[in-house]
Amino acid sequence: MDVFKNLSAVLAAVFVIYIVYKFLKIRSVLRKVYKLPGPPKLPILGNFNDLFYSDSVQLFKNFREWSRKYSPLYSVVVLDIPVVVVTGPDEFEKIASGSKHITKGMIYGLVEPWLGKGLLTNSGSLWQQRRKILTPAFHFSILQEFVKVFNKETARLVETIKQENKKSATNIIPLISQTALNTIAETSFGTTLDLTKKDDKNYVSAIHEMGKILIYRMVRPWFYSLFVFYILSSVGAKLKQVLSTLHSFTERIIPERSKDFKPFEVNTDGETKRKKLAFLDLLLNAKLSKGIIDDQGIKDEVNTFMFEGHDTTATGISWILRQLATHSEYQDQIYEEIITVLGDAQKQPDLNDLNELKVMERFIKETLRLFPPVPYIARTLDEDIELNGYLIPKEASIDIWIYDIHRNPKHWPEPEKFDPDRFLPENCVNRHPFAYVPFSAGPRNCIGQRFAMYEMKAIICGIMQNFSVKLADKNEKVEIMTDLVLRSAHEINLNFIPRTN
Repeated sequence: MDVFKNLSAVLAAVFVIYIVYKFLKIRSVLRKVYKLPGPPKLPILGNFNDLFYSDSVQLFKNFREWSRKYSPLYSVVVLDIPVVVVTGPDEFEKIASGSKHITKGMIYGLVEPWLGKGLLTNSGSLWQQRRKILTPAFHFSILQEFVKVFNKETARLVETIKQENKKSATNIIPLISQTALNTIAETSFGTTLDLTKKDDKNYVSAIHEMGKILIYRMVRPWFYSLFVFYILSSVGAKLKQVLSTLHSFTERIIPERSKDFKPFEVNTDGETKRKKLAFLDLLLNAKLSKGIIDDQGIKDEVNTFMFEGHDTTATGISWILRQLATHSEYQDQIYEEIITVLGDAQKQPDLNDLNELKVMERFIKETLRLFPPVPYIARTLDEDIELNGYLIPKEASIDIWIYDIHRNPKHWPEPEKFDPDRFLPENCVNRHPFAYVPFSAGPRNCIGQRFAMYEMKAIICGIMQNFSVKLADKNEKVEIMTDLVLRSAHEINLNFIPRTN
């Protein structure tokens, strides 16, 4: 017992010495950051207490309160880590425009054990090379083929909802997650999943666990070191288990697609002669025909796309359905538009049809304004930069809260009001180009944003063709927890009423 006490005392002393050393080393940076507006900070600790003693829901509320008070720019300091939070489009534009400041922020290092050096986390020449490899997967001709997969998975979802309708209410989140996971697996990797299987179900659960572990580490800087995290935290063992589940899932996919793979030509415009092209095909082709990516690089990109192509889209669709149930007056407008464009209540849309669904598109865009699937992104500065009259040192971590940019009253009158007409063409003409950024902006914008929009449209189209939607509990409040994506703290329970055509 005495040995344990002595060890604890030594570790505590080492920690205090480390913090004081780091504080002294970075105090010139902290002096600049402390000049910015922001919540009150304690000596040495900064805003540590505000973050460490908050659960994921309260943590999200803390940032919302600070953003309302200090927008468009404020500072948060966690021990020796200075963070500058950006909530204004002018400031975001200055950071995101051009080729500077494209290195992802410190928080992305926490997901590297999972995603490695994939497109989300890497930077510099490696990022440019990988982006070039993957761009053809989102060419118009390839997207046309993907719509067939969207429709197939939507039909499966509709049948599942019909079965779920025997219950008093349906929690839409797991159903949409399954659909999005099936879709990304088939379009990107050419494989079909069976979510009745334990491994496939465990994969979805593991992604949610990864988000919780990320936030746990994020507010505990002493666990930024993976080595320290594994040794000193019981959650470290949980991370190892989660990583094993996530990696074994994707490692199963790659060999299946690699069998009998034959290289193919990709022209300078990113076109190929292959109409049906999985994202994984481009990676295998880059390895076999050009040797510009290795097996680990392929694994990193597969893990990245499984996450980004499934969880973010599923989150967006879940919020869209909740908004349809909340603002039911738009359901008839969307349904009538579907009938007008498709000419048949049960016809499946093609790419041209989806492009014509303008009422639905405005509804989706307004939902993504209020509920952006990725609520924040982070950047590392390449050099000092002036923002809103303040000199921001390059050592500071930059957090851009898309959630708050989308609620900036300077650019969005009555920002909390749900109004799809904000996205009528005439209302978009003079809008700041960085005021609406659900897929980020600048060189590091989301490579799959057209894919995501078409998938969301196809799924909403199929659901609206078959059902009207109501909230199971009209009094249920929206609560959001801090996570990798804008995740609801509660189930989204809906009633689906079959349409009688």
